[in-house]
Amino acid sequence: MRALPDGRIPSVYAAEYLGIEDSTLRSWRSEGRGPKFVKVGGRVFYRPSEIDEWLAARTVQNTEQGRQLKITTPHMRIPKLQIRLVPDGSSYRVERHFN
Repeated sequence: MRALPDGRIPSVYAAEYLGIEDSTLRSWRSEGRGPKFVKVGGRVFYRPSEIDEWLAARTVQNTEQGRQLKITTPHMRIPKLQIRLVPDGSSYRVERHFN
């Protein structure tokens, strides 16, 4: 996966990183949920740091905390694969690990 020089990644890669469909991420954007994004010329990009901050804010210790966040949606699928963006020079590479 290639990132832009400033580190931005396209929406489809952000969705893969989160373990969701791009359509789910698109819905979250229209609903004002999900990580912060950048829109340039009609295209949507994410900064990996913003995705990581958004995920960190949703880290919980028990199911009650998870219910309070309301992080699940009917469109969300639970990934069996763990994906991580790793800086690689001027771009990022995707590392995949099974849970």
